[in-house]
Amino acid sequence: MSARETLDKVLATLPEPQLNEVLDFVQYLRWSNEIEEKERQAWLNFGPEHPGMYSANEPEYTVANLKPEQHS
Repeated sequence: MSARETLDKVLATLPEPQLNEVLDFVQYLRWSNEIEEKERQAWLNFGPEHPGMYSANEPEYTVANLKPEQHS
C-alpha cells in the first residue's frame, strides 16, 4: 500500500479538528520546503554575485576541516 493510500485511510478516521491540525502541519511542510529551496539557491548565487569576496589564494576546505560537535 502506498503512503498516499495509507494516509487517505487514516485521514478518513479523523474528526474535523484533527484534520485541521494535519492540514496546518502539511502547509508548514510545504512552506519549509519552499524556504529551504530559496535559501539553498541564495547560497549558490552568493559566490558568483560577490566575486571580490574571496581571494585567489582562498584554501579549499574539506570535511576534515570541520570540528567535531562539543556536547556539554
